[in-house]
Amino acid sequence: MEHQPLIDFLKCHAIISNQEEVNIRKYFHSSFLKKNEIIQHTHTPCKKLFFVKKGLLRAFYINDKGKLFTRMIAWENRFLTNMVSFKGFSDNIETFECLEDAEVLGIDQQGLEQLLKKSVTLKNIYCSLLEEYSAMHLKRFHIFSAADIGSRIQFLKTDYPQLLGRVNDSILASFLCISRETFVRHKSKLFK
Repeated sequence: MEHQPLIDFLKCHAIISNQEEVNIRKYFHSSFLKKNEIIQHTHTPCKKLFFVKKGLLRAFYINDKGKLFTRMIAWENRFLTNMVSFKGFSDNIETFECLEDAEVLGIDQQGLEQLLKKSVTLKNIYCSLLEEYSAMHLKRFHIFSAADIGSRIQFLKTDYPQLLGRVNDSILASFLCISRETFVRHKSKLFK
């Protein structure tokens, strides 16, 4: 049963065979994480792709001027990794933190390669999810590079309502690439 949320999620994208379910159970491993637990440190290779069954995880980094940016927050039925490091393209500059007590399923690079080698269906789902996450990051980049504060707040409200009430103002501000003070001044727009 510990893998069922992932299997059900994947079944929303395609029909999954019994053998594919067996392989998912073989390669994904369950972990319980505590709030504030660091599960990936900066400058250590990102060796896992996480699927969130319960809770919240975030990926963040601190730039050379000391400013903290939250790149991504993953909640139930979402994935989190640093794909650049996970695939071995570059060093990992991010930290992964557990924002709530969480239950996750993790797979390493070798396990993912084996899983995708054994199933065209799972490989197609993986490609589809990569496209979805790429589009999500591109949209976020466009919003943050060109939009005013009101548009950023509206973006949070419409595209990330799962975070409201679960994540503190400082983290939401870092997710929107604005200061906490600016976020607090404009926070009322979330409730209009």
